[in-house]
Amino acid sequence: MMDEIIDLLDIAAKDFPIKALADEIDKAESTLRNELTRQPGYKLGLHTAVLIMKKTKDLRALDKIESFFNRVAFVLPPPQEGAMEPIMKMVASMAREFGENMEALAKTLEDGKITKHEATRCLQENKDVITACVKLQAYLEQFVK
Repeated sequence: MMDEIIDLLDIAAKDFPIKALADEIDKAESTLRNELTRQPGYKLGLHTAVLIMKKTKDLRALDKIESFFNRVAFVLPPPQEGAMEPIMKMVASMAREFGENMEALAKTLEDGKITKHEATRCLQENKDVITACVKLQAYLEQFVK
């Protein structure tokens, strides 16, 4: 799993491109290349990994880490006091996801038994509902802070 994360960071660095990234994070290009290719004696540290993600805005490595812990992260729009549009979009997303979840559950229950495939689909639909709810909650919490 760690190799996959470092590979994703390597891709992000090369796409930036790596020479410009090395300058941005104040690291010698050769050192960064050696860390990202896991050369003997070189280790990619957490600080460097976070800087790579921040500068490249490529969060695939973070997504991989999140999935390892059965977690999910998402981007929140910045709070806009008085603006209803972001909230209405999130509420609409919750309603849509809830409807899809209910549809998947109804299809599963039609024959009175549940298969592994059906359970997997229902779990995914349920996660989508939860994610939509958590997004709205996190957005609203920004106003309280």
